[in-house]
Amino acid sequence: QSIKDFSAQAQKHNRAASASFGLLSTAISAALPLLSGFALLNYARQVMSMAEAHVQAAREAGLTSEQLSKVQYAASQSGVSADQLRGMMIKLGVALQDAKEGSKQQADALAMLGLEARTLLAMDPEKRFHAISDAIKGLADPTERAAVAMALFGRQGRFAQEFLTTGSEGFKR
Repeated sequence: QSIKDFSAQAQKHNRAASASFGLLSTAISAALPLLSGFALLNYARQVMSMAEAHVQAAREAGLTSEQLSKVQYAASQSGVSADQLRGMMIKLGVALQDAKEGSKQQADALAMLGLEARTLLAMDPEKRFHAISDAIKGLADPTERAAVAMALFGRQGRFAQEFLTTGSEGFKR
């Protein structure tokens, strides 16, 4: 009799456990779309945040988002990070204003390139960058290239030598 009682008890507990697992499985199945929705929503927020940061960086550089993407891609092919490029663009803007206002170091750097701050500031920012990189590419002396890059782009300029010496052709890759 005790084996029959034990077997009956085991079957009763087995049915209860199966029912509990069935309920748990149903609950998990019902929650999965909700959890997936939260993950998708979080991913969408991250993408939007990245897009907003890209638009802000483009605005700061005076470029459209598409122009910034092109410049970032060309820079990345030479090992220049987006942050380094952003620093270079900001420094270039300051350097051109300084040259326009009479700063000898920046004006001399532009003169070595055969360029003038007023002319560059009147250009579209993308064309400005092309004109400067083409002129840097034209310098035969690597020491002069480094000095000009440092004067116009700050410390970031020394890391961007390869990028800057590709000229505007580097943007078409």
